[in-house]
Amino acid sequence: MGQPIRIEQATKSYNGMEALSPTSLTVAEGEFVSIVGPSGCGKSTLLRIVAGLDSATKGRVSIGTRVVDKPETDVGIVFQSPVLLDWRTVLDNVMIQAEARKLPRDLYLKRARDLLGAAGLDGFEGAYPHQLSGGMSQRVSVCRALVHDPALLLMDEPFGALDALTRDQMMVDLQKLWLRSRPTVLFVTHSVQEAVFLADRIVVMAPRPGRVEAVIDVDLPRPRRLSVRGTPAFNAIVNEILRHFQRMGVIRDDEDDQSTPQDAEMAL
Repeated sequence: MGQPIRIEQATKSYNGMEALSPTSLTVAEGEFVSIVGPSGCGKSTLLRIVAGLDSATKGRVSIGTRVVDKPETDVGIVFQSPVLLDWRTVLDNVMIQAEARKLPRDLYLKRARDLLGAAGLDGFEGAYPHQLSGGMSQRVSVCRALVHDPALLLMDEPFGALDALTRDQMMVDLQKLWLRSRPTVLFVTHSVQEAVFLADRIVVMAPRPGRVEAVIDVDLPRPRRLSVRGTPAFNAIVNEILRHFQRMGVIRDDEDDQSTPQDAEMAL
């Protein structure tokens, strides 16, 4: 089970330029929260501050009962690129986390195999990264981030480089893996539909300097199938988010504009 996160009036400035306005957010234990917003709005900056990889200029972040003032150890991080080691097999790449923490090999080898099976990678344990597709490589990186059973999972546009069909499968796989142990998740994405499919709540960020424009509940039953995207309830949430971006001028919906909601997402 995950740990709660509390962000209190956190700001970030670079060379006197404010990248993140005072931002406050509370994430419950085991909650899946998506952060969506335009490029440069501070989504990744906020994620790095929570991970302890960067420090807030003002304000503070706490995980559980401790204030984040150094890099977190009880965390799994997944970036847009899978960053696998070419000379290690799939199984050995997943086991890096356990090895670095000197965890019992036999116990975590079983967990690694279980995670790979849940991610649809049975039979690929001995494969090398160059033998994998992009989606398979990213599934390996998700398993690696989860193998030590972290309380917190941070994901920074992990599906951004994948084609549409692979992203669909990755959403299903991630939901399945998350439901196994329910770590607390902060998931950064440009895709509104991706955010709605995965999250319990969605944080809508405004353009630079970034700030929380809205927090929207996603009251859809789990586990979710891809077909949920065709339901009125799903599309009502998508359209609510897009209306926020329209009001902020991030996307345009003029009378002469014939763009679809999918086109609007691309503007993010």
